[in-house]
Amino acid sequence: MLLLLCGVTRISSCVDDPHSGPAADERSTRPGDGPRQSSTAARDQAAVLAEILARSKQDRRTIAPAVEKVTRCLDPTGAAADFRQAGAGRREVLSRVTAIETDQLPRGAELHANLVSALRHSAAADDAYARWASAVARHGCGSSAMRGTDRRTGDRESRAATAAKQRFVALWNPFARQSGHPVLSYRDI
Repeated sequence: MLLLLCGVTRISSCVDDPHSGPAADERSTRPGDGPRQSSTAARDQAAVLAEILARSKQDRRTIAPAVEKVTRCLDPTGAAADFRQAGAGRREVLSRVTAIETDQLPRGAELHANLVSALRHSAAADDAYARWASAVARHGCGSSAMRGTDRRTGDRESRAATAAKQRFVALWNPFARQSGHPVLSYRDI
């Protein structure tokens, strides 16, 4: 099955396959083979990915209020807990994303790599922001902790996550529009 789909949709990924070549090409061009199966696989992969993205969107909703809790000195301790929770959620989403296949989606490998990168950087940002919020809670809002290393690390990881999210949605949205899945903003991830 994989060889058949590989021969139809991703010839370059089959170059080292001893079963590729004329016989594999012949099998992949029989009526009813390949395109329909590939299309079904793409729909299935997209549905799984869309469900995972919906979970990621839920985790994302806690971040902006947590930042405000620290920067306005409203509740840095609560913000630290929010960041830790968001980070745990992102790692769960990341675990699910790394376990799925996206090879039947347009530019699936690139799509997958950008989403994995976005989630890794986002989780790292959440962890750094949790440390930052804890430091502010310990040392006070007027302390150097407010602009400390953990804040800078969180900002750097957040920028890297944003870039990967923007690349991901640029790849995802054209397919999503075409296939009826939600179109996303990078802020949804």
